[in-house]
Amino acid sequence: MELTTKQIEGIKYYKLGKIIKAINCFESSSKENINNELTHESLGICYMEIGEYQQSIENFNKVLDLNSKNEKAIFSIIHLLNFIKPKNSEKNNIFSTNEKILSLNNNLREKISDVDTIKEIFEKADCYIDENCNEINYKETQIFRRDNKKLDCDRHFKVFNKFSIIPKYCFSCYKIQIIVKDVLELIKLYFLFNQSFIKKSILRKCMIEIRPNIKGNYKGFVYFDNLEDSTETLEIIKKKIQETKIETKSVQIKHGCSEFYKKFPDFENINFKGKQKINYDEKWSKYEKIIDNESVIRDNTFVGATLNKLTLADFFILKNWLIYAELLGDSSYEKVFPKKLKNNFLNKILKEQYEFRKNEL
Repeated sequence: MELTTKQIEGIKYYKLGKIIKAINCFESSSKENINNELTHESLGICYMEIGEYQQSIENFNKVLDLNSKNEKAIFSIIHLLNFIKPKNSEKNNIFSTNEKILSLNNNLREKISDVDTIKEIFEKADCYIDENCNEINYKETQIFRRDNKKLDCDRHFKVFNKFSIIPKYCFSCYKIQIIVKDVLELIKLYFLFNQSFIKKSILRKCMIEIRPNIKGNYKGFVYFDNLEDSTETLEIIKKKIQETKIETKSVQIKHGCSEFYKKFPDFENINFKGKQKINYDEKWSKYEKIIDNESVIRDNTFVGATLNKLTLADFFILKNWLIYAELLGDSSYEKVFPKKLKNNFLNKILKEQYEFRKNEL
């Protein structure tokens, strides 16, 4: 289909980072042709970028009205449901399924739920998905809990990957890394991270490890922008883990990202009593400026805070964790999900890692 003048203008402004101007162009295009799939998809992307999540969802939903197989719209709506409960939850199967899964949060108590409760929640959530969303192949493997702060990690990795230097911001980044015994303990940790006892973190996440040669299969991270807050929170987390009987392999403070450690081994070693062994070299700032000058400055971008509840997206990811566990021979998943699991994209990702990952169990 040939692009209209307004669509061409909107795409140009979007690439330049002029999001509001792009929206104006796409809205004009929508008035010319209300049933244009590309226009509504573009509006969904633009509104998501500036944090107008309700308008973003409404436009992605219009895309699905025109093309129910549009994966960009499907995955974007699922992602957005981590941040917002739509005004009209009966619009389509994705909304109604998410609404049903949200209702399962009522089964959760302040303390970490027991295995039987988790099993019951999983059984119901899986039935809801089977009824309406069983053809969706959601490929995410990490569950995030965040506030409104933008970390800009993609930008920092561009600096590191191009110039082999650690960006200035990353020197103040510390994280508590929790490696748990098996997938069942990771699920428990996920439910723990939904609680509000961690006050000073800027981000927390639970994940399965799929990077080659990185140790530890099941991990949780709590991120901070200074060492003091991470040190203070470490004891709080250890106490919570002990109270909830989550079985861990290690709980420790790490500095920045592990990708930095091979090039800068001293960056990994934390001095808890004074100056760090390696510090930012101000000469590196010129390299950071090069990346920033090469990058488009995007207007009005916004990152929302997550709902911190079990959502449709979460359950898709939790099922990916279960498949990961089955592939590695970790049978703990059967305690909460005894049903047959289908292999998915993880089978291909883990093909060259099986022995390494199994040795990490």
